[in-house]
Amino acid sequence: MCKYLFLLLLTGFAFPASAQFLDSIPAKEAINHYNETVKVYGTVSGGRWL
Repeated sequence: MCKYLFLLLLTGFAFPASAQFLDSIPAKEAINHYNETVKVYGTVSGGRWL
């Protein structure tokens, strides 16, 4: 019984974690997703403090 409960909990936590990457795109593809709500990921190569 404990083994099945553990497997149920494990799969319950695995699916939401993988779903967060479905709406993430690399910075090079951002131009193809105009007027959409997505997460853009990449390396920050510079910036300035305002």
